[in-house]
Amino acid sequence: PEAQQQVVLSILRSECGLCYRCLSHLCRRTPALSSIQPQHSPAAAAACADGSTGTCTVCFGIFDDDAVEAGVTSAVATSVRPYGGLASNPITKESPTVVLPAVMMVRAYAAICAAELALKETSSDTDIKEILQNQVDFYDEAKDHVRSLAKKVVLGMKDQEAGHDQNDDNGVTPFPYADVTREMDEEEAGNLGIHLLFVPVLKSGDSGKPSMDSDQNDNLLPEESILRTRHILNKRDRKRFRGNDPTPKQGGDPKVNLLKRIKAQGMAEKNDIQRILEDVERRNNSQTKKALAEWLIGLASTKNAMHSHSTHASVWRKPFYVGGKYTKAGRSISQTPYYVPDGPKGKMIRKGDTSVEEEICSVLSVGCGGISSQNNEFVSTTEEYGDKAGAVVFGLCKFHASGREDLDVRMLLPPIRTGDNSHIGGRPFVCEVIDAFRLPSSQQLFTVMNQINRMDIDKEPEVSNIVVDAGITPSSNYNPLSPEQSSRNRRYGRNPNGVDIANLSYCTSADYKGLQGETEHKVKHYGCAVWCETIIKSQQELDERLGVYTAGRFPMEIQQSTPLRVLHRRAAAVRSRHVLTLSAQWVNEHWFGLHLSTTAGTYVKELVHGDCGRTSPSISSILGCKTDIVRLDCEGIAM
Repeated sequence: PEAQQQVVLSILRSECGLCYRCLSHLCRRTPALSSIQPQHSPAAAAACADGSTGTCTVCFGIFDDDAVEAGVTSAVATSVRPYGGLASNPITKESPTVVLPAVMMVRAYAAICAAELALKETSSDTDIKEILQNQVDFYDEAKDHVRSLAKKVVLGMKDQEAGHDQNDDNGVTPFPYADVTREMDEEEAGNLGIHLLFVPVLKSGDSGKPSMDSDQNDNLLPEESILRTRHILNKRDRKRFRGNDPTPKQGGDPKVNLLKRIKAQGMAEKNDIQRILEDVERRNNSQTKKALAEWLIGLASTKNAMHSHSTHASVWRKPFYVGGKYTKAGRSISQTPYYVPDGPKGKMIRKGDTSVEEEICSVLSVGCGGISSQNNEFVSTTEEYGDKAGAVVFGLCKFHASGREDLDVRMLLPPIRTGDNSHIGGRPFVCEVIDAFRLPSSQQLFTVMNQINRMDIDKEPEVSNIVVDAGITPSSNYNPLSPEQSSRNRRYGRNPNGVDIANLSYCTSADYKGLQGETEHKVKHYGCAVWCETIIKSQQELDERLGVYTAGRFPMEIQQSTPLRVLHRRAAAVRSRHVLTLSAQWVNEHWFGLHLSTTAGTYVKELVHGDCGRTSPSISSILGCKTDIVRLDCEGIAM
C-alpha cells in the first residue's frame, strides 16, 4: 500500500539519511519507490535540496557519479603515469576491479531494520523483504554500478590520451606496437591491471579535512556491544617462512597490498561482514536490530560530521616472459644467489662471486624501464621496511632455468666439431618479469642481450679445456685435441663475469610452465677430469677397461640411489638413468678426461666415484679401483 511505502520512504530518507540513489537501489523490489527522484517526493526533495549525495550515511557519496568520476580520474592518472600512461598500454579485460567498503552492508542492514521497526509500529503485517532488497544484493548492485562507471572513465582516459605522442625516450613505439606474439596477446601478458579501492572517511566539522584515523572514525561501524566486528578488523595475516637469506622474495597481491598501505578503517572483508549480519538475521535478535536502527538514525542526526569517501588506485603490469639460453664460464658462479648458514649463530654467508640470475636479471630489468615498487606491501621509501633484507616484494624479475648445475660446474658449448652438433646449446632459461614499467621491443631485447654479453669488449675470451683447467700434468704420450677440434667458441659472449646468453626473446607462460617438464626429456653432455687409483698405461688400455668399443655397452643403464650429498634435502629413492655415449682421453697414468652424454637427472659426480656403491655400475666399479672427479663441465644440452 502507498501509505506503507511512504512510511518506508520517510524513515529511510528523513531519519536514516539515505540519498535518493541509495533509496532507488535499496527499494528495487518496489517499482514505485525504486524510481524515486527528489522532485517526486516533498520529503526527498527537501532532503536533497543541496543537490549532493555526499552526506549519505550509507553510501558515503559513492553513488555520486560526478564525485566517483573525479576520484577515479585522479587516482588512476597518478598511478599509471610511471608506466607511460594508458594510451600506450592495454588493460586487462577484468580491469578495473573495485572494492567498496563492506561497512555499507552494515549501514544498509541498519536502515532495513529501521524501516522494519517503523512498519511494525503501524501494525502492518507486510514483510519488509517484500519492499526492500537485502543488504548483500544492495552492496553487489552498488559495486556493479561503480565498476561500470569506473570502466567507462578509464576507457575515456585511454581514448583521450591516444591522440598524444606516446613514443618513449628512445623513440621506440611501446606496447601494443611492440613485437608481441598472438599467444602473449591472448593471455594478456604485459597488460596493465587496475584496482580501485573506495575508502570511507570522516570530514571533521572543525577542520573540514578527511581523516581515516581510527579515533575519529569509530562511528563508521556500530559499537562492539551492538555488533561484534573487532575480531574481523584485527585479523592478522598468516606469515609464511620464505628462507633466511637476504634476497628479495616475490609475493603478495597489489590489491591486498593497497589496502595494507593505506591502513583504512572499516574495510573488513565482505564475506566476514555478511556472515555476522546473517547470524543476526538468523537469530532474529530484535534488540540488536533496534540498536542498529537507533545507531544509524543517531548518526544521521549528527550535524558536525559529514561522511565521504576517498579513492585509491593500484596499477600494475601483469607478468610477461623472456627466454633464452645461457653459458657459464666460471667455477664460482651459482645459478641463483647462494647462501649457507656458515656464519656465527647461523648467519647466512654468501657463496660464489656472482650468479647467473644477477648477471641476467639486473640488465633485463633496466631494459624493461625498471621494476615498480609502488605495489609492494610496504613501499621502498619507508624507513622501517625500505632496506629490509629478504623482504617480500610484488615487482621482481624472477629467474627460472631448465635444471641447474653446481656452483663449481661450468656450463659450456660442445668442444669438438664432430658431425652436426648445432642442436646442442646452452641451458634454457625463462625470466618472469613482474610489474615492469615498460614492455621492451625485440630491438630493445637484442640490446639487453649485447649488454649482458659485453659485446663492446674486443678481445674474445679463451675457455680452457677441462684437463688444462684441472692443472693436470700430461704425459709425453698425451694427444690433445687439434686446434681445429677445439676452435669453437664455447660461450655466447664476452662477459668478464663469465655469464653469457643467446636467443633472448619473448615466450609464453606455457614455455615457462613446461621448462622443468622438458628437462626430463633432454640429453645432457658432460666433460670430466678423472683421477684413478690404479695405473693405466695407454689410451688403448683405458678404452678397453671402460668398454668404449664394446658392442652393446652403450646406452648403459645405471641405478642411482639419492646421493649422500643431497640426501638431507631430497627423498631417498633409487632412480634408473642411462649413459648414452662415452669416450675417454688418456692424459697420464692416473688421469684421464671423460666425455659422456646422459639422460636428464643423472648425478655425474656419483657416476664417476660410485658414491660408496650407491650408483651401480659406476666408472669406479667398471675400472675396479677407486676413482674421483676433480673437474666437471656441462658441455651442452641437446634440444
